[in-house]
This record gives sequence, structure tokens and C-alpha cells, in this order.
Amino acid sequence: MEDCPGDLTFKVQSPVFPVDLSMAVANTSSPVAARLPVFSAALLLGLGLTWLGGWPFRMLVAAAWLGLVVEISLALSGSLELPARRFLWIDLVFFALFPVAFFVSGHPLVLVGVVSSWLFVLFLFYPTNRAGLTRWLFSVVAYPYLALGIFSFFLLRRFGWEWPALAVGVVAIADTSAFLIGRAFGRRLLAPAISPAKTIEGAVCGVVLAAAFAAWFLMREAVPATVAAPAAVCLALLAVLGDLLESFFKRGLDLKDFGTVLPGHGGLFDRLDSLIPVAIGLLMFLKLAP
Repeated sequence: MEDCPGDLTFKVQSPVFPVDLSMAVANTSSPVAARLPVFSAALLLGLGLTWLGGWPFRMLVAAAWLGLVVEISLALSGSLELPARRFLWIDLVFFALFPVAFFVSGHPLVLVGVVSSWLFVLFLFYPTNRAGLTRWLFSVVAYPYLALGIFSFFLLRRFGWEWPALAVGVVAIADTSAFLIGRAFGRRLLAPAISPAKTIEGAVCGVVLAAAFAAWFLMREAVPATVAAPAAVCLALLAVLGDLLESFFKRGLDLKDFGTVLPGHGGLFDRLDSLIPVAIGLLMFLKLAP
């Protein structure tokens, strides 16, 4: 999610609250109105299927995984001017290979071995030029990262539907508050070379609000405050870093968005960018926390 530095001229209204909030609302209403229906529908559908669990939830995860693989494969081929159909079939093998290895073996070392072997032999299918090398390197880095995030989200459901919902909540709060505050009050850019629209003010507000929500949730689950507070901050920071990493990928590939499947938002990766590292971090917390 992109936030934008504000370009407002604030009016003095009173010595107590000198900012004309009507201008801030007007500055944010148009993009919010354009994105809100898609965002709300996707959020409610995702949370509903997560709550149901079973096959509906499995189909949600499978659809997200397939959509990400297809979307990134086509975006890579288009950016690097490589034959899209040929490389899409190669990438779909990885789409099928990862879940099969995951469910059949059930052992992390077997999973890592199978996936690593496939990624290593990918170079045999790529052209021996800069575009081929770039695509191979991106595949070696991006696909395992995406797979780890998607299947971490899947495994969170085994602890109860509340835990994947927590990951979604942290991302939604961090993204939305960063967008609104950054657009209305943002002045200083966070990482202009990577994401020219993100502001420090928006990011800080997003981290604070998302961390507060995560800390409240964790303490409600009987996690001690001394553990819940730093874990919540880490989850909120992961949401910001995931967003920046996806922007870094787009800048390197000279892409505006990875896809157009979600009107007003871009592609699946443009929406799930923050959820991937948050799901990984939350699963690690549940596995490792005493």
C-alpha cells in the first residue's frame, strides 16, 4: 500500500487544534473511495474463509499461491522481454511441486531439498544473457519467499482462526493508517529511492497502531506483556518491511504494479506484500515462544 506526502496548506482554526481537518479528509477521500470496495470485499472474503477453515480455507490458500505464481511469472517475462508462455509453464511446475513436497513429506529438510534442487536446475531452461540471469536470480529469491509466507499463513490456521486473522489485522491497520496519515500529514519521505510516496509520519503511525493492536491481541491470549510488546512491534515492522521489499522488486524490474487483478490496488503481490513476512514472523513466534 502506498501512502503519499501531503501537499496541504493548513489553516489556523484555534490555538488548541490548528489543523483544518476538512482539508485532510478531502485530500484522502478520492483514493480511499476508489480502493475501499475492493479492499473491503477482499478482506471480508478472506476472513470469512479463514474462519470456516477446512476446504474453503485450503482453496483460498491454493488460489492465492497459484495467483501469485502466475502473476509474477507474467510480470517477469514482460519486464525482461522473455517468452511469457514458455516460462509460465516452468513456473507452474514450482507451483505444483512445493505443495506436493509439503504435504507428502511433512519434513522440513525434505521440503528444502526438493525445492532447492528444482531452483538450482532452473538455469538449464533460461537463456544465457542478462535477462535470463536476472529471471533465474529473482526466481531463486522470490518464489521460496512467497511460498514460505503463503504456507506460514496456512499453518497459522492450525492454532485457530484468530491467528491468521491477527496477521491480516496487523497488515490492514499498518497499511491503512500509514496511507491516511501519510497522505494528510506526511512531509518526510521514508525511502525515496525504493518507494517515493511513503512517508516517515505515515510509517510511524502505522507501526504504532498495528503494534498496539497486536499487543492487545497477544495479551488477551495470555502472553505476558514483556513478551507481547516486543513481539507486536516486530510484527508491525515486518508489515512495513514487506511493503518496502515488494516496492524494491518493482523498482528493479521497472514495474508500476505486479498485476491488475485488484482494481485500484494492482496485483495480488501488491496486496499481500506485507502479509507474507508478518505470517512468517507470527508462525515463528508461535513455534518458538515459551
